[in-house]
Amino acid sequence: MIDAVGAFLLEAEQPDERLRFHARVAASALRIARRELLLGEAHRAAHAARLAKLGCASDADLAAAIREGALDDRREEVVGAIRASIVDRLTVSNPRHLALPG
Repeated sequence: MIDAVGAFLLEAEQPDERLRFHARVAASALRIARRELLLGEAHRAAHAARLAKLGCASDADLAAAIREGALDDRREEVVGAIRASIVDRLTVSNPRHLALPG
């Protein structure tokens, strides 16, 4: 259903540039929703596992531990967990941002 509506938005004749722009934005939002449906649960589970490995139950706990210096001796692990979470979010919101410049 998401794919069909997205295709309609991109293929339907739009009478002016403003409507074409809004159709492209709506189609983009549908692509994000589709990726969230496909990947969201796995990403949430992976993020929870990364946090648990660091002894944190939430992003707020991780931020507090970082501020307090409680994870200073695990810097590489913290950076890796944060990096992986950012990659997961970009994979859903805009995977083109993950492409390396050629």
